[in-house]
Amino acid sequence: MNRTEQMAQAIEEITSQLQNASELNTALSGCLQTVIRALDSEAGTIWILKEGTEQIVPVISLGPVDISDITITLGQGIAGTVVSNGEAIIAADVNKDSRFSHSVDEKSGFVTRSILCAPIFGKDQPLGCVQVINKQDGEAYDQADLDLCEKLAGLTSNAILKKNASAMEALRPAK
Repeated sequence: MNRTEQMAQAIEEITSQLQNASELNTALSGCLQTVIRALDSEAGTIWILKEGTEQIVPVISLGPVDISDITITLGQGIAGTVVSNGEAIIAADVNKDSRFSHSVDEKSGFVTRSILCAPIFGKDQPLGCVQVINKQDGEAYDQADLDLCEKLAGLTSNAILKKNASAMEALRPAK
């Protein structure tokens, strides 16, 4: 199967998972798993803005370390920058990217080499982001990878908006 077919299959899986799941968290976890697998990555996280704050927190995190207790301020690091400005980022080498913050790596013990991050939009502003970390083969992420990540972020936005406010409240962390 070529790369285009792999991406199309991943998008089909993501769409199906979001349409058929009864719980948003379960669907998003499955979708993130699909993206991590399709992009041959080590880890991934869906970050959501805590309502009434300037903080984003991981609501779904898959990978070798637990980052569930980590909070990032808007504008901090790649994820905080994406949520703050609403634009996707490919960081091929985080050590050469001034937007990268080593704080999550320092707290978790994980070593980030590259990041792909796309915003999740609410009705009129970013409410979080999808972040994928470290391609297994050591290669840099490219535009095709970003397209898949942005597709997941868009489908996630649609699922959240369709599921209604109560589903979003269940997903959103407490203040």
